Amino acid sequence: MAKNDVPNSIDYILATTGREDLYYVGWSMGTTAFWAMMSELPEYNNKVRAMAALAPVAYLNYAHGPLVELAPYSGDMDTILTLLGVGQLLPSDAYMDYVAEQWCDNESTVADICYNFLFIIAGPDSEELNEEFLPVILSHTPAGSSVHTFNHYAQIVMSGKGAWLEREGTPEDSRWME
Repeated sequence: MAKNDVPNSIDYILATTGREDLYYVGWSMGTTAFWAMMSELPEYNNKVRAMAALAPVAYLNYAHGPLVELAPYSGDMDTILTLLGVGQLLPSDAYMDYVAEQWCDNESTVADICYNFLFIIAGPDSEELNEEFLPVILSHTPAGSSVHTFNHYAQIVMSGKGAWLEREGTPEDSRWME
């Protein structure tokens, strides 16, 4: 995302609008990708006038939940799933949308199952979760997550700092936010 998606999107917008620079608004993973891009492609400093980081993700030192416990195994999981041709993790589809609409409604007797599914992904912070919003959250979760994205965030968890995704063949000096 940092080396291709974000820079290509910026270049496309600038070419289409004829502008020399733009304002970037990133949310969650979009902030991580932006910071990685800016550290690796400094020429984009002249193309972005300012960046607004909404729900920024740079460090995961205080993250909790079952997925954090899987972080030490993410490299092996990435390798195995890639060899098996699995690129997406729990992709959003019509079935997931149906489950969210029918079973995760606040009136549903099985809504707790939906909450527990979200707990596996995000951790046990029930004070921060608006349970009435569960159907909307689950119909979009984990939209677009990939094996490599999980591996990248696992590396951030393991390093205790922001880090470039390290993969076989990645130069050692390709790290950011040390």
